[in-house]
Amino acid sequence: MIQFFRENIFFFQSLILWVFIGIFLKELTYIIIPLFLFYFNKEEKYIEILIGLLFILTLSDSRQGELAFAAEIKTFFILLFFYFFLSDKSFFSKTPDFYKNFIPFFIVAFYCLFYSETLLLAFQKTVSYLLLVILVPTYLSISFYQNKEKTLQMIIYFGALILFSGILLRFILPDFVYLQGRFSGILGNPNGMGIFCLLYGITFFIITKYHSYLFSKKIRNFIKILIFISLILSSSRGGIISLSLFLFFSYFSKMSNFLSVIIFILILVSYQIIVSNATEIVIYFALEDYFRLETLEAGAGRLVAFEFAWENIQENFYFGKGFSFSEFLFFENREALSILGHQGLTHNSYLSIWLDTGLIGLLFFLIAWGKIIASAMKNTYIALPIVFGVLFSTNIETWLSASLNPFTIQLLIIFTLLNEKYFFKNEK
Repeated sequence: MIQFFRENIFFFQSLILWVFIGIFLKELTYIIIPLFLFYFNKEEKYIEILIGLLFILTLSDSRQGELAFAAEIKTFFILLFFYFFLSDKSFFSKTPDFYKNFIPFFIVAFYCLFYSETLLLAFQKTVSYLLLVILVPTYLSISFYQNKEKTLQMIIYFGALILFSGILLRFILPDFVYLQGRFSGILGNPNGMGIFCLLYGITFFIITKYHSYLFSKKIRNFIKILIFISLILSSSRGGIISLSLFLFFSYFSKMSNFLSVIIFILILVSYQIIVSNATEIVIYFALEDYFRLETLEAGAGRLVAFEFAWENIQENFYFGKGFSFSEFLFFENREALSILGHQGLTHNSYLSIWLDTGLIGLLFFLIAWGKIIASAMKNTYIALPIVFGVLFSTNIETWLSASLNPFTIQLLIIFTLLNEKYFFKNEK
């Protein structure tokens, strides 16, 4: 690990400089960061550009005012990213077919803009999602063929750096990484840390499974500890259950995908029984504080959100009102929802997409991901366990309905790798 950081010291120093400038000289970020990106692009350091985007998106998720610059510059970052893509015509022939699966979905999404109540914001979010689906698989694939080992190591070590930084700050600046008594690390909230651990944990699992020679046993164990500690400290119920589902089914799917599906169905059937008795189970094991029993009993307002979203879906059943409509809707009704015990958005990615693009858009979205998952399943049994873990997370969180967050980009990285046959060729 130390050797890798030494070999790529300029890139990691660049990230530190971005943070320093963003905190103390925020106005210069629109000059300094693009200069670095132009340099990386000129030197064909494409994985550095991609990880740079992931870094900015991770910082933009923070609620700390010192890191507000990341939220302001992320849109400019991805537009500059797209400019690099357009400036090199050879990229068009190298672009994977990944994005083609989403073409029907984006046609519907752009059509829904005609009904948008936040047209400019909705247009920006639609374009940013489209660009993410095009750019991430393209740059990852090109980087992969440039230098597979460096690309995979960069992904893993960057995620480890994010988790390690959060744990380190816990001792240096505890107020910076805690939100209402729960550990959030560099992420915006504890549930965000749970989602990050889920997706990074999956990425770590698949890369080390097929390319374990890139990392020593000590390094692999160290990163596992980082993920475990970060997840436990966050006390994110969704993150813990989602990652547990992935690990559980990664064992059974190796034997039989059919067996995994049967077990998953049984879990879904028994889920209501577990939920209805969750209070008694938590009290029995004396875990009231850790699992936040008061929010568990109230359902954390999610049932209120689901019912409110469903009521409004009836008004725009087949076609929605464009990206960001779900955010606009919940913000406009925040006071009434707060009285009912709800804070936030829909707490469900698919309800958000339904509100934004209607049933037609949601179906095309699911079909696109279905094709990508089916293709990945031809290469590895791991694809199905990933689906189970991600399904649980996206059913209680809205991250998959948004583009410029640190989560959707990681899911794109995961399935780009699993759809790349060269990924499974071990060149040790």
